[in-house]
Amino acid sequence: MKTMGNRIALALGLCLILACIGFLVPQCIELARIERDIRHSETLRHRQKTVEPLEAELLRLASRAPEQGLEAPVRAPLDASKLRSLAELFENPARRLGLALIQLDSDVAGLSSAGYRELDVELTVGGSCSGFQRYLVELCRLPFLVELRHVTIRRTAADTVQMSVAATLSVRG
Repeated sequence: MKTMGNRIALALGLCLILACIGFLVPQCIELARIERDIRHSETLRHRQKTVEPLEAELLRLASRAPEQGLEAPVRAPLDASKLRSLAELFENPARRLGLALIQLDSDVAGLSSAGYRELDVELTVGGSCSGFQRYLVELCRLPFLVELRHVTIRRTAADTVQMSVAATLSVRG
C-alpha cells in the first residue's frame, strides 16, 4: 500500500508540475513580450522627446513669412568686359558687411571666346561669423551666379573665421 500511495503522490506531483509548467510558460512568454513592448515604447518616447524641440523649431520656421529681399533675382550673365573688375564684385559686399576678401581665384583665361560660358570661381572671405550668412545672401542675389557648389567655414583665431566658397558664374560675350 505504501508503494501505491507513493505512486499516487508522485503522479499527482507530476500532474501539478506539468500544470504549473503549462500555465507558467505561456505567462512568462507573454510577460517577456509585454516587457519588450514597454522598452520599445520607452525608446520611441525618448526619441520623440529628443526630436520634439527640433520639430517645433522647424514648424515655427516653416510657418513664418519669408524674409524680405530673399527673392530670386532675374538671372542674367555677366558681361565679359566686367571680368577685369571681378574682384570688386565680390569685395564690395564683403566690405559692406565688415568682411575682407582674402583670395579670389578664377580661370578667366580658360573661357572660350564666343557666346554663353560658365566661369568657376573660388573665393575666401575672412571676418566674424555673423557676417557670413548675409554675405552668402548677397552672393545669391548676384544675377550672374549659376551655382554655389561648396562652402567651407573654419576658425582661424579665437574671434576670426574664414569662409571659402566655390561658385559658378555665367558669362556672356
